Amino acid sequence: MSTELTLLRTSGRSALDAARPDVATDPQVSWAALVATIAAMPEVAARLLADHVDDGTGRCRGCTRGGCGTPSARFPCTLSALAAQATARTRLRVVR
Repeated sequence: MSTELTLLRTSGRSALDAARPDVATDPQVSWAALVATIAAMPEVAARLLADHVDDGTGRCRGCTRGGCGTPSARFPCTLSALAAQATARTRLRVVR
């Protein structure tokens, strides 16, 4: 194993984090990078928005407790928010 990989593992950071240190350390940059990634795949954003909807009790229908299918995350969940921002970003790009 290379010294670099050993250092990455012992420091608690993955190789992916090391490749993009700006994303790994700044939550706003991480969020923007995720939005940009999802915006590049409009079909993924649409599917996330279709699956992650309010179940009528303020919970996300797509975010369930493991093994039981009971909605657990409050709506809007993180995936829904990411997909909504990605969709808005795509629409702005089309309009311009």
